[in-house]
Amino acid sequence: MNKEQLGTHLLTIPAEEILDELIRLSMLGELKELSTEEYWLLLKDSWSMSNAHNDRKNNWLYLFNQKPIIPSNTKGLPNEFIIYRAGDSKGLSWTLSREKANWFQKRNKLFESTEPNLKDIVNEIWFISTTRKKVFFYTDAREEKEVVLDPEFLMPMKYSG
Repeated sequence: MNKEQLGTHLLTIPAEEILDELIRLSMLGELKELSTEEYWLLLKDSWSMSNAHNDRKNNWLYLFNQKPIIPSNTKGLPNEFIIYRAGDSKGLSWTLSREKANWFQKRNKLFESTEPNLKDIVNEIWFISTTRKKVFFYTDAREEKEVVLDPEFLMPMKYSG
């Protein structure tokens, strides 16, 4: 499948199925023809079109580790900065904005009140200082100032202010 066919094919896939399709295409070697820049653009666009990233964290991590991270992925980020997250501390998606983390915490509380199976989820605000080197990519496509990274070795603290 060439790049044009790949792009056309992915446009036919519903947003909630894109991750599964990317995994399938990766396993078949169909993404190898993409340059590193094209690959990351595809992943960033796919990420921005989907939700509930934490539910499929290992699948995203698999894709993020298939090609080297390129400098343009972290364009606009300082070398060291503070990131925030609402929910649990082991998510891939963080934000540069404390206000956006507060918004996500409020949204999570709304979900908790309407979904009985979400009553026991962790919904704290976390923060940590990190560096550009630890980031897969930065995007503001959804106006979230989103920093995507592997939380495995992070030791964030609860935000209380």
